[in-house]
Amino acid sequence: MSARPDLSPITSAADPRLTGMGHEDVAGADQIIQLLAASPRERLQYLLDTLDFEDRLHQARRIPQGR
Repeated sequence: MSARPDLSPITSAADPRLTGMGHEDVAGADQIIQLLAASPRERLQYLLDTLDFEDRLHQARRIPQGR
């Protein structure tokens, strides 16, 4: 029988599943470390800000290049 992979979320930069994973080639890797260090309230605010940005993005309209 093969061992089942651990599918629980990674909540710490010290998680052993991250050992050996270089993040120099991962876009936003520096942001991942900051988010893992954030408090639950800060993470929630980040998610709310992201959703708000996405809502505003969908309401935006393109400006012609000639302007």
